[in-house]
Amino acid sequence: QCDPGLLQCVAQTPGDPSTNTVVCVGSSLPAKEICDGIDNDCDGFVDEDPDGAGPQHLDGVGDPCGSGECGSGVMQCKNGQLACITNASGKQEICNGKDDDCNGIIDEPTYDPEEKKYVSSSCTCTFSYRGTAAADGKFTCAELGFTGPFDGAFERACGMNTGECSPGKQKCACSRPSCVATAAGDFTKTVTGTLGWCSGEGYVGSATEICDQKDNNCNGFVDMDEPGITGNQLCAGGLAPPHSGFSCVMGSCELSGCEPGWTKYPPSTPQTDGCNCPIDADDQKVAKNDSCATATDQGSIVDVGSQPKVVQGTLSSDADVDWYAITATDQNETPVNNSFWVKVEFQSPDGNPADEYQFELIRSVGTGDSCDGTKAKSELTSYDWCANSNTSTGAANADSTAKYRLKVFRKTGATPTCKPYKLKVSNGGASAGCPADDGCGT
Repeated sequence: QCDPGLLQCVAQTPGDPSTNTVVCVGSSLPAKEICDGIDNDCDGFVDEDPDGAGPQHLDGVGDPCGSGECGSGVMQCKNGQLACITNASGKQEICNGKDDDCNGIIDEPTYDPEEKKYVSSSCTCTFSYRGTAAADGKFTCAELGFTGPFDGAFERACGMNTGECSPGKQKCACSRPSCVATAAGDFTKTVTGTLGWCSGEGYVGSATEICDQKDNNCNGFVDMDEPGITGNQLCAGGLAPPHSGFSCVMGSCELSGCEPGWTKYPPSTPQTDGCNCPIDADDQKVAKNDSCATATDQGSIVDVGSQPKVVQGTLSSDADVDWYAITATDQNETPVNNSFWVKVEFQSPDGNPADEYQFELIRSVGTGDSCDGTKAKSELTSYDWCANSNTSTGAANADSTAKYRLKVFRKTGATPTCKPYKLKVSNGGASAGCPADDGCGT
């Protein structure tokens, strides 16, 4: 890349002849060699030591690199560009923004839009010389000129003018050979150079098609009009969001629906999270458990020898509530004290995340209406009803069996999530005495 200049007499101080100095004007001096397809240090070689095995080290060459289609490797200098070279064999290169053939180059710059195929990445330059006999019997050599591979030129038009693409220029970079004449007369030398990337002012190359109402890959199709392309490819690089898929609608990515049993909640959930919220099985039935009359039956729990029941669910919409029915049975324990003690609470430690949930409770005995709303106790996070037995006979040991209806709902003002609640119901343990009456257990 070095060019000769002309020796000129130049005043270092304008208008002062006493400062005149002979200087070389217009020359290009040697510089450090870098990977750019140019002979920077003017030694006749372009990008020498491209793989890092020689004495001269190009910046970046030999550094570890790689992932994706071709795995890991090391950086080498290829066609004037730093490229990641791996041991993967790859497949045929196509114009898709990926290094399909694993040669370290993405969408080789020598794609010919007219031929619609990839061609050789090399090019040739021809240098013309004239040999002249000298008095000492040797020959002097003078360069007459040089021509490039494109009808004599060193650049050609490249790229496409379709969609978002705009054409540019592609240049052939050749190293100037040494001028050595062995005879009188004109002669030429042909050298192989490197065909560079399509570039230049205004150049825009093909890119991966995305959902934006533009023809990014410049194939004449916009977004979903392209045959065989999917919303997932346009919106998420081929990955489907959880329990859903993407559709590209007027340049905007939208969920194409949810798999059965799933929904997107809360509404502010990012599109990329897909349908993130499971819908309870009872909410998928024709008769949902969203009313007292259709409460999910949890059976009974006796005050002697029973284990707590834990119900778990999610509230998958702003209006969703879950109702449960459970019977607390009082077993006759005469002659010992009655142990009937019903406790309802969110299970610790994660049964009520961020204090998001509360419950409502209706207690009924005998043939009374199990859904009598006048008996409801609401906005609860815990509840207990104890027989308060301190003797083995009398009213305290009478049958305290009762039917309970429990409604789980989201607390007013709580930030909605799809995190599950866990509500624990237990019975028993009162024979040692009940806690002090707090006015809530009637």
